[in-house]
Amino acid sequence: MRFELLTPKLFKRAHCFGGLFCVLGALIVVAILAGGDSALGQVDQASERGKVSEPGKEAFLKSQSKPNRRVSEEHMNQFRNAKTVEELKGIPQVQRQSYAGFQFFELNSHHYGLNHKPLGLSNRSNVRTRSMKRTKSCLLYDVTYEMNENSHRIHPSLRKPTQSQFLIFSGGSFVFGEGLEANQTLPYYASESSDTYFTYNYGIRGAGTNTLLGQFKFTDMKAGVEEDSGVFVYMYLNFHLQRANGYMMQMKGLQYTPHFEKSDEGMIYTGSIGEQWSFWRDYVYPVLSGVFSVLGVHRNFPGLSSSHEVYVCDLIEEAKSEFTDLYPTSKFLVYLYPLQDLELAKPVVACLKERKISVLVSELKPENHEEWKIPFDGHPTAIANKAIAEEILSYLKPNDEAL
Repeated sequence: MRFELLTPKLFKRAHCFGGLFCVLGALIVVAILAGGDSALGQVDQASERGKVSEPGKEAFLKSQSKPNRRVSEEHMNQFRNAKTVEELKGIPQVQRQSYAGFQFFELNSHHYGLNHKPLGLSNRSNVRTRSMKRTKSCLLYDVTYEMNENSHRIHPSLRKPTQSQFLIFSGGSFVFGEGLEANQTLPYYASESSDTYFTYNYGIRGAGTNTLLGQFKFTDMKAGVEEDSGVFVYMYLNFHLQRANGYMMQMKGLQYTPHFEKSDEGMIYTGSIGEQWSFWRDYVYPVLSGVFSVLGVHRNFPGLSSSHEVYVCDLIEEAKSEFTDLYPTSKFLVYLYPLQDLELAKPVVACLKERKISVLVSELKPENHEEWKIPFDGHPTAIANKAIAEEILSYLKPNDEAL
């Protein structure tokens, strides 16, 4: 949904908060004046501009060596069996979340995600964790995640003798398989159903389109891949655009994710999102969020614009270029997840097609949407992933040469 201005009715409801709006207006004016050509502010010139590959990979490897924490089995079982919010709050390392009026609680036996410059978000390597999520009265899932030495999630599908090509899936938690066992994920079903492709799971929880390009810039994308050619699939969801562009509701936890600028040399790393928009993150967003919360308004900020759509298109085009450099005879595909507003994605799709990037807009229309979503969570279920795997594989067979 594109950003809409507050209506006069809402302003009437908020007349006693007029002072807050005045402060907010002043902050926005200052930000725009300080931002030069961009309303979201200029690049922090202290950033290591353009130093993308070796320094990034070194930082990524260093982050993987950080000590991990462990939650005891006793606390994990307490979490699973808790009956009240007070019991849940008393358990160490429990994370609290709020969404659509519900409170959620999450606990992981080991920390499996990292948040650091320059990649921002990544999976921890060589870790096995038990992950649970619940409301105060209902357990949503109790599953296990396991990552290999390259920080990719492992699935149990056995390689077939005929699987001579790779099929790499990249994206956010929908690809990673949040809330699912390894044998319920999209890469698992695709590998089980194909005689041609062995699959790899490059999904990272919370990733946006900027993280996709960051993977190519800052990590070894060939590590652990045994095949010489194949297909790379990026699963795109509309909120990846918001994450990549530093929207208010997506900024929390994403301040270290990378920001890029287009130049004659391609997309150049200019620092983290948090560095680019520190004034907005530290001052404007908290005020806006507080005002919207008081008014009961569920709105994101800034509003969707064509420049944000072009930026995402630029990121994907550069990712394809990086991939082609690694695998000149391989194919690159963008897949649009079905259960979202596909009309909203049309400008991005048009831009990608104009730049000769293959796009598969899902045509799946499940009869029962609820069977495709984890209750109170929204991530795809095993049923959804199996259907998506079949759709992608069916597309690849007749279109392999054209990709």
